[in-house]
Amino acid sequence: MLNREPYDPKKIDIWSSGIILYAMVCGYLPFEDQVTAKLYEKIKTSNVKLPSWVSSPCRNLIRGLLTKDPKLRFDVESILSHEMITPHL
Repeated sequence: MLNREPYDPKKIDIWSSGIILYAMVCGYLPFEDQVTAKLYEKIKTSNVKLPSWVSSPCRNLIRGLLTKDPKLRFDVESILSHEMITPHL
């Protein structure tokens, strides 16, 4: 949306759920800046840094949700089968 290109609303919702999950796990947002233009640049680069204490499965899910390229971003099926959602016993 920030690039003013056509987009898939489902993929945007998946990305947004990644932002929410990140905030719930870490206690703060992955992208922050007082200047809107700088905030947008941070979002566009999608350089997400996770604290070292975030578990590997959670880290993988967040990165899959926040993948910059929508074609490579997790889809609903990938999310529902992810070990953070459906633990493999």
